[in-house]
Amino acid sequence: MLRMKREDQERIDRLSMIQSEIDQYYQEEKKLPDSPQKLEKRLFSEQLTDPVTGNAFSYEILNKKYSKEEWHKRV
Repeated sequence: MLRMKREDQERIDRLSMIQSEIDQYYQEEKKLPDSPQKLEKRLFSEQLTDPVTGNAFSYEILNKKYSKEEWHKRV
């Protein structure tokens, strides 16, 4: 169980880092990145993957109409 908590925390850490980089990208570019590959200049490719499965985290823009502030109110 301790191992699972550690793995979950690593996932949370990576996703938080990705969210932070997406926010920074949005501030600089005034749009969301089209794909995670747009973040590879900021993050190592391994940071874009699930630490347990090794699979890339999925990323999809669901609604381009939301502003950053509106999006953060939803999550």
